[in-house]
Amino acid sequence: MYPMEIRFSRHAKNKVRLYKLTGEEVEEVIRSGERLNQGDKWESQLGELRVIWLMVGSYALVVTVIKTRGR
Repeated sequence: MYPMEIRFSRHAKNKVRLYKLTGEEVEEVIRSGERLNQGDKWESQLGELRVIWLMVGSYALVVTVIKTRGR
């Protein structure tokens, strides 16, 4: 995939801190995870992490990070 800059909303930064994740882990979900396009927003999932993000110009804006429980 082409290189893209990833930025975090304030809410997403707080979620990353809460779940004790790194920016690299979130980036991995966006780049390698299963993707679903929902109109103007994207949802990527890899394992128990879901990331909802938007494309804003040339960068991805992470809106929120959700940690799901194993099923």
